[in-house]
Amino acid sequence: DNARTIRETYDDIRCYRCRELPPPLPPQGEVRCFGRNNYGQTTVPEDLAKCIKVAAGSWHTVALEFDGTIKAWGAGTTDTGTGSDGVQKGQSIVPVYMPVPPNGDGQLLGDCQAIAAGLYHTVAMRLRTANEPTFNLDGTVVVWGDNEYGQRNVPTNLGACKQIAAGEYHTVALRRDGIVRAWGAGSVQGAGEYPNADQSVVPANLGACSRIAAGGYHTAALTLSLGAGGSNVVAWGAGTTAPPGGGAYALNWGQCNFNPMLVGNCIDIAAGKYHTLALKSDGTVAAWGAGTTSAGPTPKYGQSIVPASLGICTKIAAGGYHSLAIKADEKMGNWGAGLTNTNISPNFGQSIPVPTDVTWLEISAGEFHTVGIQNNAALLPCAGDFNNDGRRDGLDMTTLLSGWGTANGDCNGDGTTNGLDISYLLSGWGFCQ
Repeated sequence: DNARTIRETYDDIRCYRCRELPPPLPPQGEVRCFGRNNYGQTTVPEDLAKCIKVAAGSWHTVALEFDGTIKAWGAGTTDTGTGSDGVQKGQSIVPVYMPVPPNGDGQLLGDCQAIAAGLYHTVAMRLRTANEPTFNLDGTVVVWGDNEYGQRNVPTNLGACKQIAAGEYHTVALRRDGIVRAWGAGSVQGAGEYPNADQSVVPANLGACSRIAAGGYHTAALTLSLGAGGSNVVAWGAGTTAPPGGGAYALNWGQCNFNPMLVGNCIDIAAGKYHTLALKSDGTVAAWGAGTTSAGPTPKYGQSIVPASLGICTKIAAGGYHSLAIKADEKMGNWGAGLTNTNISPNFGQSIPVPTDVTWLEISAGEFHTVGIQNNAALLPCAGDFNNDGRRDGLDMTTLLSGWGTANGDCNGDGTTNGLDISYLLSGWGFCQ
């Protein structure tokens, strides 16, 4: 009887003391970039605020500031399409309003909660705010930049989503009900010509998923149930076979061809241009596809050789020819191309964190560059304990109020003292954990 009563009343009482308090702000910090900078993709804008998310495209970089604002830099600051490689496709022009259908929903972009970057396009997932009371934008997906292969054509019935991903020419979204949707290149089964490798043809029996990733020409997901060999990893598109294939464009490097027995149950997935990473439930990293050796034809640069010293990790990212991870000590692990900077492809220093003693909150890997969010010292577990007595209380509130409008009472790391800091302080009221 006691157990039943606890179950029946849990939802009513579990937030009794904090129901009216806003949740603490997500971890945020300064953005750092390193690697190739031929289009300015590693030159961080001077006016960039503290950020909570970053995304590295092939030639551009996108960041989500703590207030939900998106900023982008690098290739695509115009939409002229000039240059032999066609990098100027508007992928770095963050819209104020989205275009009218069929290229958009005609609504204000507004605040966002997630971002992703492809080769010539950028993807965002909105967050509903008080400024949009009549139209529920929460979880809706929007895309801007190139649309040569339909990567901007968001399905009209997509619905609210919880994760987004961008490949070279395709876009993937994970709905809140766990259903995976994909569009862009590879939408037609068996098209078979570059860059169509069935990467947008979601398997009919896929079922509900918890995570998604979009590589150059393949897509990967984590299902909610274990399949053959005890693995929850599913991948489709290019790389279902190991030998190279695709004529002048060799797309098949085994990036979808993994051993379920070795991969096992995973908690995160990342897809590079020709390889795939998985973060296993025990914190170790598995890798397959191109780069299982560091010798031979491109793209073999060791990006799938997980260092024995890597240890337990919490986050992973896969780029063009390199791989990244945030280790248990919040330091960055890196392997593959870019361990040196020769200024000759593919080594542009994208795998050399600068400085090496920094801890990281977020990471993302582009074609030849790396983006990360540094851990902000102002966001330690007891931020707001101004008198260092091990608790947040009225004395700290007095200090906060006396520093109003300056940086003296800043709790959340945005550089100024305002109402957000009061919310942050109240959300952690009492003894520091």
